Amino acid sequence: MSGLPRCVVKWIQSLDLTYQIKNLKWDLTNGFLVAEIFSWYYPDDIKMFTFNNGKSLDSKMSNWSLIKKFIIDNELSISIELIDGTIHCKEGAAILLLENMYQFLTNRPVQKAQSEQELDFTDNSYQMQLPFHARSTAARKIKNNIKNSELQTDPNLKLSAHKTEMIIANHVEQRKLERESDPARFGVKETIAEKCVQRPVPETRKNSEISNLNTDINLSESDRDQFGSQTNDVHSSKTFFVESNKSSVDKNFKEIRVRQDVYSIGLTSVN
Repeated sequence: MSGLPRCVVKWIQSLDLTYQIKNLKWDLTNGFLVAEIFSWYYPDDIKMFTFNNGKSLDSKMSNWSLIKKFIIDNELSISIELIDGTIHCKEGAAILLLENMYQFLTNRPVQKAQSEQELDFTDNSYQMQLPFHARSTAARKIKNNIKNSELQTDPNLKLSAHKTEMIIANHVEQRKLERESDPARFGVKETIAEKCVQRPVPETRKNSEISNLNTDINLSESDRDQFGSQTNDVHSSKTFFVESNKSSVDKNFKEIRVRQDVYSIGLTSVN
C-alpha cells in the first residue's frame, strides 16, 4: 500500500477486510473491497452477498453499478472520474479514492488528499522523471493512457477520438517545452530576429517621441480660447471643431507632392 498516508493505512488495517490489500490499483478495480469498506459504516445499505469478487469486466461493472447507486442515494462526495479511474486501473486513482473515503467516513482530514481540479490519471508525472530518449512517443502515450476496458465499457467513437486528441495535444505541447529547454539536442537554429543585436533605444529618441506625443495630445492655448468662446452656438461649435482639427493636422503633417513622369509603352501586334 505504498503511496497512502500512514493514517489511512492504519484505518484499513483496523477494518479487518476479507482480503488483504497488496496492490491498490489491482485489488480495488473490481469494487469488492470498496463495497466491504462501505458495509462497515452502512450495513443496512450494502449487502456483501450481492457483490462478486471476480476479475472479469462483467463482475467489475456489476459491482460498481451497485456502488454508484449507493453513492448517489447517500449523496457522497465521490466524483465519477475518480470511480472510472479506479475501474480502469489508472495511476493514482485508487489511492485518491481511499483518501476521500477516509475523509468522509471518519471525518478526519488528510493533508495529502488532492482536490477534484487536480485529477490527472495520465502518466505525465512518470514521463517527466525519465530522460529525453526514454520518454514515450505519441502512439505509446495513447496506448498507455487509454485502456482496453475503456473502449469496451464505452464504445463511443467520438469520446475516444476526443481523448486521443487531448493526449496528442498534450504530447505536442510537451515536445515544444523540451525543445525550448534543450535546443542543442534537437538542433534548433536561431532565427534572423534572434541573431540580430538588440540595442537599447537612445535617450534623445525617447525624449523626442515623448515631446511629440505631448504636442499631439495637448491643445494650444489659442484653440482652447476659441473653443470656449463658441460653446453657446451649436452650429458654430461644430464648424470650429472641424476647423481646429484641420489646423492641428496642418501643423503636424506636411503635404508632399510627388512628380512622376508618364512613359508611353508601345505594344506590337503579332499577326
